[in-house]
Amino acid sequence: MYEHNRVPLTAIENSGGYLAPTSSEVCFNTLYRSRKAASSKDPYVGVLVDVYSPDITIKHNLIIEPEADAPFDPVRNYVYHLGAGPQRGVVAENNLVFRTLEEAGLQDTTSFVPAATSPAKDAATGRVDYIVKDHYNRERYVDPAADVGAVENQERTLR
Repeated sequence: MYEHNRVPLTAIENSGGYLAPTSSEVCFNTLYRSRKAASSKDPYVGVLVDVYSPDITIKHNLIIEPEADAPFDPVRNYVYHLGAGPQRGVVAENNLVFRTLEEAGLQDTTSFVPAATSPAKDAATGRVDYIVKDHYNRERYVDPAADVGAVENQERTLR
């Protein structure tokens, strides 16, 4: 889960470490079987990002079995939630959402590595220059295109 709020730098500096600056780009994450927060009365579940401020880029994220405690709705936006209403400058592109683990084509739910036949394999469009490693600190761009999600399949694709 990720929450982005616009907080003045002075408030961060005076927070004694309770607040930290966050990026306005949310890239290469994997969310599997999200659930409602037990004590939450929020009207949504299974979002990857809760967006409150403008100029946010959300891309190359993999969402699998969203809303594990609720029926899957193919028209619902499972990538981000505009809790404060529409926001300027939200760019959400090339995020993949799958109803089941089988549709996502991952090797397993321990490593979350995309199989060679996964729709997430080599599915990233373009590069994010400052992201060069995956979740396991391995090379992110093994092939010309990275895999969508937190983990990069380290086997090179024969072309």
